[in-house]
Amino acid sequence: MMKQEYTLQSKPVVLDEVAVRIAIKLLKSFEGCELKAYPDPGSDLYKTLVQHNILRKYLDGNFELPPYLKALKADPYTVGYGSTGPDITVDTVWTLEQAQSALEERVRGDMAKVLKIAPKLSKAAPQRLAAIVSLVYNIGLKAF
Repeated sequence: MMKQEYTLQSKPVVLDEVAVRIAIKLLKSFEGCELKAYPDPGSDLYKTLVQHNILRKYLDGNFELPPYLKALKADPYTVGYGSTGPDITVDTVWTLEQAQSALEERVRGDMAKVLKIAPKLSKAAPQRLAAIVSLVYNIGLKAF
């Protein structure tokens, strides 16, 4: 089993590389990848675009938002395989390489955090650890 050390707050955490690869594959299958930022699925703008069956047109750049839709709450914007953050805005467009890099970085960070708070998981099967990291990726460490 391949392991790689990952430093978290000056304490090294050994990541299971097999679990990293499994988690990435699992997340890619569930998250999908959008290279143009889209509004949060819980936002008023997203719900309105879906309701009027124009989300795909909007994401493909075939629909410009009229002012009354621009006024709807949309934050946080999401890009890639579910990446959010203050640097991701309505104008964010990534390459596939950026999306893949961000996913891998976040999986590694989430795995390090999980192993720090639940060190016994370092002995878990890679599939189990990958599933837990996938859960944390979606619900956040605090909810975990």
